[in-house]
Amino acid sequence: MIDSGASKHLTRDLRLLKNTEAIRPIIIDLPNGKQTVAIKQDLVALGSLGLSDVLYVPKLSCNLISVARVSKQLNCIVTFFDHVCVL
Repeated sequence: MIDSGASKHLTRDLRLLKNTEAIRPIIIDLPNGKQTVAIKQDLVALGSLGLSDVLYVPKLSCNLISVARVSKQLNCIVTFFDHVCVL
């Protein structure tokens, strides 16, 4: 899911992370008001795109791509249409 409110890229799928490194736990605020913890991070490849510093958060219900972070990392503009997001 592409999220304009997320400040970090987050994944719940450890298989996406190739060379995972353990990190100090980072508290993640969830939309339902609860909190969970990120415990690892790594680079994730999405086709030809590489997203760095993706946090592994086992209790997420989906994977999130941060609009702010992806536009900065890839030096691109993110544009949303009805059914499409263009980087």
